Amino acid sequence: MQHNLIEAIRSKQWYRHGIYRDTFVFAVEVALGLDREFFAKEKIPRGLEHYSQLNSEVFVVEEEFKRMEALYKEKIVSDPSYLKWYLDTYQTDLAHCLKECARFENICYDKLVNKELAALYQKFMLSIRELHHWLWSMEFFNAAFDAYVRERLKNVYPQMDIFLKEISYIDKLLPFQEEERELVVNSSEKKLRRLYQKYAWMNMHLLDGEPRAFSEYKERAQKIFAERKQIALKSKENAKLAKIAAQKISESPKEVRPLLRFVQQLIYLKTYRIDVYTLAAYKSIDLRRETAKRLHLTLPELNQLELGEVVKLLQGKNIAKELTQRDKYAVVKINDGLTITFDCSEISEIRAALEKPVASGHVKGNTAHGGKVRGKARVILTDREIHKVQQGEILVCNLTNPDYNPVFDKIAGLITDEGGILCHSAIMAREFKIPCIIGTKNATYAIKDGDEIELDADAGIARILNEKS
Repeated sequence: MQHNLIEAIRSKQWYRHGIYRDTFVFAVEVALGLDREFFAKEKIPRGLEHYSQLNSEVFVVEEEFKRMEALYKEKIVSDPSYLKWYLDTYQTDLAHCLKECARFENICYDKLVNKELAALYQKFMLSIRELHHWLWSMEFFNAAFDAYVRERLKNVYPQMDIFLKEISYIDKLLPFQEEERELVVNSSEKKLRRLYQKYAWMNMHLLDGEPRAFSEYKERAQKIFAERKQIALKSKENAKLAKIAAQKISESPKEVRPLLRFVQQLIYLKTYRIDVYTLAAYKSIDLRRETAKRLHLTLPELNQLELGEVVKLLQGKNIAKELTQRDKYAVVKINDGLTITFDCSEISEIRAALEKPVASGHVKGNTAHGGKVRGKARVILTDREIHKVQQGEILVCNLTNPDYNPVFDKIAGLITDEGGILCHSAIMAREFKIPCIIGTKNATYAIKDGDEIELDADAGIARILNEKS
């Protein structure tokens, strides 16, 4: 490990911004898609120059994050048309990506020579790289928009958090809700196969995982059909809340109605954009399967290779790095220069340089939904660990996403490192009426799995009562 790289890392104030269910190739592609040229498409004059990912953990420089947030805030405030432009352009690029990736379906890949296969694989990876500035801009944009909304509404709605909760319900269904609606009806084998083709991708996450087998999908359909009454009741309640939200917006002062409608659209987009990535990966599954087959790899092993390495291997060239070394990795971007390592001692050095000591005892955050609760902390770092969550526990995590949905009818409270008033965690906590604080920055560091804690969401604080020995 180069000494100057470690010193460059130490010279910055980093914090762990997120814990993501990423594969190695996705981590590299994200880092490559954060340069200035990509953010210029969003009318932002700079990119993210510093970025570190250690397996699923992503670290950013606090000063740089705030600088990017300020650029988006300035754009939102100075250009009244920017919010609509941002939303429309983001959705256009998502649609374009899906259209491009649809071209990878229904191709007889086994008929292609390696050179043709390599060209198509490269085209697919570059098509999703085009979206990575959007993926990260949402992090900066959310923080900027959160502050902007509070400034615009503070004199209009004194109980702003309550009002934002009430208007956060939307009548536009996400893919998983559409699937539930179709599966609550007892379906014929023919209809099930049609739905399977439509929704098999929902077992995947970005480039990770495989579509469900049809036998698994039949089991899923039977389970949803058995729960049809509960699903129908929840759907009816959500529709009622969406109608109330629309009414409240229509009764709001005329000057803030477009802003409130944008809040609703943004809530939808934050989940849908991940669905688009995953659906794009699904549309390319035959391409990636054939590529893996030609290289005598599994799909998970293919995801441990950079784009350039895959192209070289398909061209018959050797690469020096061994796949078996890639169960741990570090991708570090310093001043736009990218360093990648699989050496465990080097990764340990990088982690030591990135992490800063965190005081324990309590954590503070912003209230997403009020209330008080005591219980055992369940600290999990990714949605792969949600099976560990038990009834009545207080979930402590970086930030939830739709893959966490099954735990919300179990947990008694929720504490997150990240998040704003419109994040998934806040929305779900309000829907399930769970005491919740968000944006603590350090909950998953300060609270240990098994600690007995008191969550006072009204005050925005969680206290550690008894640390697990």
